Amino acid sequence: MTTPTFFRVRGRLPTVALAAANRDAHVALRSFDRDAILLFVPHEPECEECVRVLHDLAAQQTEYGLWDGKLVVVARDAAAARSVASRLPELVVAVDATGAVVSDVAASGAGALLADRYGEVYHAWLAGRGEHDFPDATEVRDWFRFLTMQCPECGVPDIPTPSSA
Repeated sequence: MTTPTFFRVRGRLPTVALAAANRDAHVALRSFDRDAILLFVPHEPECEECVRVLHDLAAQQTEYGLWDGKLVVVARDAAAARSVASRLPELVVAVDATGAVVSDVAASGAGALLADRYGEVYHAWLAGRGEHDFPDATEVRDWFRFLTMQCPECGVPDIPTPSSA
C-alpha cells in the first residue's frame, strides 16, 4: 500500500475546491474561515455501514457548528455523489473528479480525516476495505472542540477555561 500524501497526521490538505453535488457552491479544503473540517470518503454509496456512520455524524452537525466544525462527504464521482446526497440530503457532498482526495484513500477503500482551518490534518482514519473503523459522533465533536480552542501560533487553548482554584 502506498503512503498517503496528506491523509495522515501533520499532512496538509491540498489547496483545491471541490464542486458540491447538492449545493450551489464549492467546498474549499483550506477554507481559512474559522471552520475545521471532517472529510469523509465512504467505500461506496451503497455501503450501508458507511451510510449509518454518516447518519450518526449528520445528527450532530448543529453541535459541530458550535465548535466551528463542518462535515463534508467526498464522493469518487458525480454518480456516487448524487447517490449519497439522495440518501443523506442534510450533508454537503462534494465530487472529487480529479482525485485530489480520494486518490489518497483508494488503496484503503475508505477514510476520514479531521483538519484545522489551515488544512493541517490532526487525525486520520483509514478504514480499510470492508471495515468501518471511523470516529463516532462524540469523538468528532471533541476533536472540533479541541481544534477551535487552539491558538494558531502556539497550539495552546485560545479560549480561556475556568480555573480550578
